[in-house]
Amino acid sequence: HRQQNTGDRTFSRVGRYASVVLAVVALTLPACDREEVSRMGAEPRATETPAESPQPTETPDAPPELAGEVERTVKTAPTNQYAAVAGDSLWLPNPETGHVTRVDLSSGRIVARFKVGRPTTPGPADIQAIAASGKSLWVTQSLQKAVVRIDPAKNTIIDRIRIGATPYALALDGHTLWATDFENGGVVRVDTRSKEVVARIRKVSNPTGIAVGGGAVWVAEHRRGRLVRIDAHTNRVVKRIEIGGNPENVAVGFGSAWVATNAAQSVARVGIETNKAVSIGLEMQVFGVAVDDAGVWAAGGTEAAGLVAQIDPMTNAVSGKTPTNCAFGVVSAGEHIWAVSDLGCIARIRPRKA
Repeated sequence: HRQQNTGDRTFSRVGRYASVVLAVVALTLPACDREEVSRMGAEPRATETPAESPQPTETPDAPPELAGEVERTVKTAPTNQYAAVAGDSLWLPNPETGHVTRVDLSSGRIVARFKVGRPTTPGPADIQAIAASGKSLWVTQSLQKAVVRIDPAKNTIIDRIRIGATPYALALDGHTLWATDFENGGVVRVDTRSKEVVARIRKVSNPTGIAVGGGAVWVAEHRRGRLVRIDAHTNRVVKRIEIGGNPENVAVGFGSAWVATNAAQSVARVGIETNKAVSIGLEMQVFGVAVDDAGVWAAGGTEAAGLVAQIDPMTNAVSGKTPTNCAFGVVSAGEHIWAVSDLGCIARIRPRKA
């Protein structure tokens, strides 16, 4: 199973990755016993039954078409679902070693790997998440309660802001950087120009994923099975939406917030205008989610295989699934989708044409 470093949450992924464990054992530490420590960063295991989830939509009996073609698979250091695209590169956090890996989007080659933080020891990861907007690139230094800015031209740290919190996931909106703090609870708002924390939203319980859109900040409350809506202008929590299923990662697009809910094997769609949730059943655990012009993408899998699924936002139907053992997170990058994994590989997928 998959568990991150708080020793507080379990993911059932042993079975679905059984076919690739031997292939990656030389690249990773033993992955079958993650009941105590994993290399992915802090993620909780729900200790109570979450709130009742919205009723999943029906999944067609016939298997869906392929969501796209896997064009290239690249061996990397283990990463997690909080990767990002900036400029001409895909940027991967490497929690185990404290490095960031840079992959050229065009060639699919690793072009740089450099030290940013401390390696993971038993306990939380330091290099847990990356957020990007344009050429601006920020990375967590969770053990140091800080975020750092990377210069993509030199692959070096050029700025550090201490935020007085343990950053877990990041979202960047212009000159505003938002960070969740799973360990202590709450969300921190940082002005990257003044290098100051300008707001702390404390009434958010053990948050994981975060995204910005529709005048709001959307935060997953993993243990409580809720999506929290924060007004981006007032910094106040304005709505808590029950979605269940251990929400993990969040993305915004097509008038909605989309949430990976791994325990419910679904993606929850929450309308920006209505705050109403609909659960889209995928028949697979879901850990990562992304949105682009081609639709909504979800990464995860079953006991048999890793999968990247495509959802049609017009109908909420699953329009395709592509097998790849590199499916833990998913990132949109122009004409391609990148699936990323803590098993030590990433995959470039070209979406099929409608």
